[in-house]
Amino acid sequence: IGTDGRLRVLGRADDMVVSGGVNVPLPAVEEAVRALPSVQDVAVVGVPDEEWGTRVVAAVVGVTELDTVRDAVVAAGHPRAWAPRQLLTLDELPLLPGGKIDRLALRRLAA
Repeated sequence: IGTDGRLRVLGRADDMVVSGGVNVPLPAVEEAVRALPSVQDVAVVGVPDEEWGTRVVAAVVGVTELDTVRDAVVAAGHPRAWAPRQLLTLDELPLLPGGKIDRLALRRLAA
């Protein structure tokens, strides 16, 4: 709620997922992974998972390993529970015709 008393909705409804009972803000995870020098682009999505409820998946353009990505999230000061459990290494992120990241396509690739 702003100083004018109005509620402002920032971000998307799917920017927060619950994984293992922990709320995970996906933009914060993206920011931590994007800081890696070998990562050119990144998108983080949640996909259904029997064990975790939702599995956090990082899709990166560049060269990296899952442990490096997980460590970067923790090094950024975030809980280990926020760290992705799966890594997709892509040549480019799938885009919608308007140029936005196609998160549904990423979820299909991660499934």
